[in-house]
Amino acid sequence: MRSLLTGHAGAVNRRSRRRGHVLQNRYKSLVCDEAGYLLALVRYLHLKPLRARLVADVEGVAQCADSGHRALVGTRSKN
Repeated sequence: MRSLLTGHAGAVNRRSRRRGHVLQNRYKSLVCDEAGYLLALVRYLHLKPLRARLVADVEGVAQCADSGHRALVGTRSKN
């Protein structure tokens, strides 16, 4: 398994001209200390199915199974 994963990481790194682990420097966290920035982040996350054209309109976002928006608006349980 180690050989397989090492070979995969090497192939990905050669294709993308990178070095190191496959997921190295890929995920970052930002401090959200302003209410306006938090609102913009929530809006971005919840409207993502609409922008990806998974749903036709804003009302469809509340019915999208791939979004956490249904749990937020109360049309589905949180679990």
